[in-house]
Amino acid sequence: MFEPEFIIPVVAFLITLLIVLTRHQRAMAELIHSTHNAQQNVATATEMQALRAEVASLRESMNATLIHRDDDRHSGLHPQLGVNSAAQTTEDVRVQGKA
Repeated sequence: MFEPEFIIPVVAFLITLLIVLTRHQRAMAELIHSTHNAQQNVATATEMQALRAEVASLRESMNATLIHRDDDRHSGLHPQLGVNSAAQTTEDVRVQGKA
């Protein structure tokens, strides 16, 4: 039953089959992982684009706020009190002159 004329071709066929199946499994694994990595890259790129847009929006908002504050300072308004700093100094001079 286990004659060498029978066993040698069967073992050779099984080794060949094992090699083919291993190559196929490796190729399928590479395909699955490359697809997964591509999906992750797309998701990462989309998230990065959203974060960059948010940072740009925040930067524009900060710049607008700073420009608005600079305009208030140059117009003579006190930034916290909202009154004209020139009028405030005139009142302070009058009060100091009476005292």
